[in-house]
Amino acid sequence: MHSPADERTVPEASLETPRLADEECELHRCLAGRFPSLRSIRRTAFSGQTSFRLEVLTLELGAAGEVKLLLKDFGASRLPKDDLPSRRNRELRVYRDLLAGAGLGTAEYHGAVWDEARGRFWLLLELVDGVELRSLGFEDWVKSAAWLGRLHGRFARAGEALEASDFLVRHDAGFFHAQAEQASRAAATYPFELRESVLAVTRCYSRAVEVLVGGARTLVHGSYRPQNILVDHAARPPRVLAVDWELSALGSPLYDFAFLSDGFRGGELDDLWGAYRKEAVARGLPLPERGQIEPLLDCFRLHKVLKSIGDSVALKFEERVVRKLVTRAAEIGTALPF
Repeated sequence: MHSPADERTVPEASLETPRLADEECELHRCLAGRFPSLRSIRRTAFSGQTSFRLEVLTLELGAAGEVKLLLKDFGASRLPKDDLPSRRNRELRVYRDLLAGAGLGTAEYHGAVWDEARGRFWLLLELVDGVELRSLGFEDWVKSAAWLGRLHGRFARAGEALEASDFLVRHDAGFFHAQAEQASRAAATYPFELRESVLAVTRCYSRAVEVLVGGARTLVHGSYRPQNILVDHAARPPRVLAVDWELSALGSPLYDFAFLSDGFRGGELDDLWGAYRKEAVARGLPLPERGQIEPLLDCFRLHKVLKSIGDSVALKFEERVVRKLVTRAAEIGTALPF
């Protein structure tokens, strides 16, 4: 979440003075080129439940006033993360190499301190005073669907650049089959009836992989969930943007839309798909009509649930949560037309 509302001062007593001075020198070296009038940096911690430590940097620019940035520290994660080095490199490269200059309103990239020897992996971004989509009304979900259409349409025309971006995850058959294998490994720890249900679902899922890898390809956020989408209502028009690009990929645009639209049906799904498709098609991305998308989305929804099942052991899900996931997976799997 990128909002200054939860700032709190970093307790100076908790920071060793020599280390603090060294860190501030690193930040000055990184930012001086972009902010030549930089005089000082005030650092405050960003409270709240996030996977990575965040800080708010207030840059004192003399007559030019102040600028606030967000520092995202990829040195360690509060939650278990597979292949952390690839994740942090991926998010850095997406902001620096793909989103910068794309005209999508994402947080502006201001630099990075990347020092393997010292374990410093700091991404420096514009601080956006936005509210997470999960706290907002349906009209903002529609805006977020439209923004997603603009993202996918913009990068559907950048095929060569995306193919050359080897830091992106590839949503190919191997990626999706690996998810089924991870879910099966997690299910091996479940009670018998849950384990058997997951194994039956993975067989359905294997037949759906052809759908998951088919169609047009574009830049995929990889976790386009309401907690990773911010809306800034102070901007005119309201600004929508995605954060946390560590799972970004080259793959089907329906992957992200399925994450956003999960749980919606009927008229609300019509509105989300209409807003998304209008923006994407206007930028040259071919997409199916509304009447064709339900079975396609169900394939991606099944992947989403299996991913949660695969993560259930590492994240220590309670049994009631696991049972709910397995039930949901079985419902989707049995409804697939394969």
